[in-house]
Amino acid sequence: MSTKGKKILLQGIYGPNEDSPAFFNERGFNLIEEWEPDFTISVGDYNVTLNPLLDNKNYLNDNNHLASHALKSKIDEFELVDIWRELNPQGRTYTWRKFNENKQARLDYFLVSSPLAPYVQKVEIIPGMFSDHSAIYMDIDFSRFIRGRGFWKLNTSLLKQEEYVNLVKKTIKRVVSQYAIVENDPSFYTKASEELLQFLREQTPESLQIQKLSINPQLFLEVLLLEIRRETINFAAFNKKQRLQKKIADT
Repeated sequence: MSTKGKKILLQGIYGPNEDSPAFFNERGFNLIEEWEPDFTISVGDYNVTLNPLLDNKNYLNDNNHLASHALKSKIDEFELVDIWRELNPQGRTYTWRKFNENKQARLDYFLVSSPLAPYVQKVEIIPGMFSDHSAIYMDIDFSRFIRGRGFWKLNTSLLKQEEYVNLVKKTIKRVVSQYAIVENDPSFYTKASEELLQFLREQTPESLQIQKLSINPQLFLEVLLLEIRRETINFAAFNKKQRLQKKIADT
């Protein structure tokens, strides 16, 4: 489906009732890779819980933990949000129950692309008919949907890439040096050349935290986050382009 020029993938999921990480790694989200939609809504019975402490009741063991780990990795990779949990951070409402053992779990949920999250009006778990599962319901107000950047969330899977981590470290050093007061000179950044490079090389995480700055800490934090966001978007776009080129070359 599409709305206002944006392509939205709506897919149903039925996860295996066993500890099968291969399902999520190889099949569960392959349409996102193939179609490359602007936004994704993935809904269904995943047969795993994301947070055993909140999503399980009367369980003796943490079941299907390998599959759960694989699903969480895909959620990070594709920047998805468990929207019911987002709106109910400490909620304990379940979608499946085994009456004779009084076991319950939240196995059914919506995963939505993070930019769609602000447009979700409500998500509910409601009674199901002739089933041991409840039904789930989500209301998205597309009338407020506008084209643009929307809500941005860091794809935490990038933190596993050494190249990206080094990029963030360099960005922090660059932004600190831009506003650093060195030898009582607030314009150090605009004057320095090799001196600046040496200053950057000498900085450690500890020294960066005590570096005197020419702007107030709150403004500095906002600038730093904007710069990290910009570098992250560029890094992710470059990686996506490389994956696409490799995919074309392999076909």
